[in-house]
Amino acid sequence: TLEGAGGNPALRIEPSGADLGVVTVGQPSVEFVFDLSNIAFEPTEITSFEITGAHASDFDFTSNNCAFRPLNPRASCGVGVTFTPSDAGRRTALVELTTRDDQYTTMILAGDGEFAPVLEIDLESVDAGRDFIATGSQYPPNTEVTIVFGDGANSSVTATTDDKGDFAAIVPVDSNERGGDRTIVVQSVSGAAASAPVEVIEDEEIFVGLPGFGLG
Repeated sequence: TLEGAGGNPALRIEPSGADLGVVTVGQPSVEFVFDLSNIAFEPTEITSFEITGAHASDFDFTSNNCAFRPLNPRASCGVGVTFTPSDAGRRTALVELTTRDDQYTTMILAGDGEFAPVLEIDLESVDAGRDFIATGSQYPPNTEVTIVFGDGANSSVTATTDDKGDFAAIVPVDSNERGGDRTIVVQSVSGAAASAPVEVIEDEEIFVGLPGFGLG
């Protein structure tokens, strides 16, 4: 059984869809403003503004000059939305605008979230055989990360990020580590990675001579 009601359309939304691009997780995008027009022959009023769909909480209305005001025929107004991804990957939602007479229009929203991790170390140079501290932020939350540094087979350690995607870890440096400019890399299981330079000061052994061996 099919049921429905006829009538003239009242609203037109332009554009009918918007891709808000690639945005760092937890950071807001640039506001996108769409236009809403009254294409009917009588004044109307928008009384409901909703965002629904799989990732509705990642999108918000951030400006609105259409709310609870008369919209005359051939008049238009603007509504702005912002995308703040809560996770990496494709995120989608649906804008639904409804008039006082239950006429409505919709617009598809989409965007891509990505992690943009930041890595810092407490020392610009470190002596071989000494430890240093690495801290990271903007990684996936509650996720294990692998910290790779050095030439040895056991040159990697792991840490787990907190609810905000931050971590701090002690990184050991082997006493036989070769000197020079090196790179520390921290990568999550999802592939989000960051690196930082560090200089290793090689351990120099001092030979102590013994009497009777040409040293007096």
